[in-house]
Amino acid sequence: EAFILILSLLLFIQIATMVTFRKLFGKISPSISFPLSLLLLSFFGFYGTFFHIPPQFLLVPFIASVVYAFYRSGLSCVVSCFDTIRIYILYIISFSFMSVISAYSMVIGTSENVTDLSILMSLWRDPVIPPHDVWLGGIPLDVYYYLSHLLFATISHITGISPDIIFSLAIPTVFAATIMGLYSLSELFLERFKYLPLLTILVPNGAFFVFLLSGKALNEALHMSIWVITNTVNEYPYYSFVMAEFHAHSMSLFNQVLLLVVLCLLVKRWNDINGIHRIGLASVAAFSFGAMFPFNTWEVAIYGPGIFLAGYWAYRMHPENHGVSRKNNLEIPNRFLTYIESGSYSSMVIFWVFIPVLSIVLYLPYHIYQHSVYYGLQLNTAPSEPVQFLLLFGPIILALFILLRDIIWKKPIFVAIPIVFAIPGYLVLGLILMFLCYFFLRRVEIFDFLAILGLWALFVSEIITYSDRFNTVFKFQYCAALILGLLLWVSISRFLQNNTRIHNGGYYIERGIQGVCIIGAIVVALLFAVSYGHSPSIDALSPLAPYLGGDSDAILFLRSLPGEHVIVELSNRTIGGYHPYGRISSFSGVPAAVGWWSHEIQWRRLDPQQMDLRVTINNEAYKDPNRTLQCMDYLKADLLYVGTQEKKEFQSINLPKEGLNMIYDKNGVYIFERIDKNPGFPKNPLTSS
Repeated sequence: EAFILILSLLLFIQIATMVTFRKLFGKISPSISFPLSLLLLSFFGFYGTFFHIPPQFLLVPFIASVVYAFYRSGLSCVVSCFDTIRIYILYIISFSFMSVISAYSMVIGTSENVTDLSILMSLWRDPVIPPHDVWLGGIPLDVYYYLSHLLFATISHITGISPDIIFSLAIPTVFAATIMGLYSLSELFLERFKYLPLLTILVPNGAFFVFLLSGKALNEALHMSIWVITNTVNEYPYYSFVMAEFHAHSMSLFNQVLLLVVLCLLVKRWNDINGIHRIGLASVAAFSFGAMFPFNTWEVAIYGPGIFLAGYWAYRMHPENHGVSRKNNLEIPNRFLTYIESGSYSSMVIFWVFIPVLSIVLYLPYHIYQHSVYYGLQLNTAPSEPVQFLLLFGPIILALFILLRDIIWKKPIFVAIPIVFAIPGYLVLGLILMFLCYFFLRRVEIFDFLAILGLWALFVSEIITYSDRFNTVFKFQYCAALILGLLLWVSISRFLQNNTRIHNGGYYIERGIQGVCIIGAIVVALLFAVSYGHSPSIDALSPLAPYLGGDSDAILFLRSLPGEHVIVELSNRTIGGYHPYGRISSFSGVPAAVGWWSHEIQWRRLDPQQMDLRVTINNEAYKDPNRTLQCMDYLKADLLYVGTQEKKEFQSINLPKEGLNMIYDKNGVYIFERIDKNPGFPKNPLTSS
């Protein structure tokens, strides 16, 4: 039922988006409307939450679009949907396939999924901008990006589906939208073999195949494929989806692809569209780029320069800048549109001014309330080992050499760059710079724009360190894996469509090659998923049921408890990784006095000793009945949780006989509420008499 409900919602908002943007996007409107509709829903959800608008009212713009289209076109707007039935078949297959993967692979408690579920639960239980930090007493979570969590909390409210199930179905939602975005790019670049670029997120990296050929098992090879470059993690889209990771870098993939489509479309068709269409596409690009800040801020460092690069590319590809004329009777807009269509440097005005400014304005409340801690930039002093780098990007590097073989032969001087950089140990950086130089010199078409953007992501990951080398490589090479992976599969598709023998083979050869590749990728992904052993379920917490025990019902109780609360639950100062501490706040959305404190130190740059004291006071509430109430008041907590983990940790729990009221007693779990709530104890309860 949940599967059908969310799929129906997604199809409805896609149809509403398609009929609205059909003229703007033309033939790709059916496919591009899937990621675009998801972006629009996240935008409406953001402002709906900000202004406290009931989630169901967020569907009004979509309903209005469908009603207006039906009013203007009658049944033809419905019939037009069936003209692209293959698009809907592809989407439903993609969504269903990844739903199966997620049902097997989704594991809470062994990855960042705990972090992400806690943010989603916070926004689900009490939707506010910025959300409450469930791991630090409910103070504003204004140091982390949260738009993907807000999107699916909104979907949960609209559909009435449990957030546990929504958390699992978020994976196929993003996957299917990304697939449709990739297909839109295929339609821009290819006449045949349009399904092969979908393998960008359906095929592992080169390291996986090397480990597999060396005798490693499937699962072992997959896990080893992300731990290749020393002291870094090298995750890529295929791994994220197969492992059902609900994290910012994977949940924003559909938006990355959407921005790539819009930029490529705008640059490629710059001289074929009028000023209104140019501004329309630029506005969609601004929507997409602006959302990258609250989706996954790391992407801004890649796609921000990418937008400036696109403006330069449009100027170089269309220096004459003659747009299609349009009819307009308004004098002031007419002058502006005339400049946009034929004025000097208008492409740079659109890309370098209009898109960046509008992207900030669209999400202005996010920027006003966000207070992220920014770490200093440093030059990278630990360059990647060439062999390790080639394990990850070897096939892509080979494809780049093939694409550039003619210009390398004509101008071999730039081959000296990696040789020079190899002397101090930066061979990989030199190789990337060499490719960048050749692509800038070649500058043949919009296809080269993608290559430069992907190489830019690799360049940034190799030359700087932000926060730490681990996260820098992780976040930037993830973007590179998407962009350059797409470049690789588009190149392969172009080779196949231009091959005379294959071309003469006709329809069945084309479909046969694509079918074997895609079906093979699907089968391998399913083999990964089913090997995890737990019973498949679209309820993300279902695999944890044996572990949670009596906590499960208590979590449901806390979710439904009205009002704002802060709860004392088990915390631990010695374990900084993934552990059961903070489980109640993470799964219920009720803020804990202190949860995963290691994340708070990382996000807020807090003093570890200060957090250590907070953990000590938190746990002291269970040990000394004379200090329990003082500890709760100091932490500004009004609830105290006693479950299996608390009993196991403290052996004997001593609570005061007065001052606490038991509000829950079931399956060996007790929840107490502070009777006389104190706004905050002025002194440290460990040192006060």
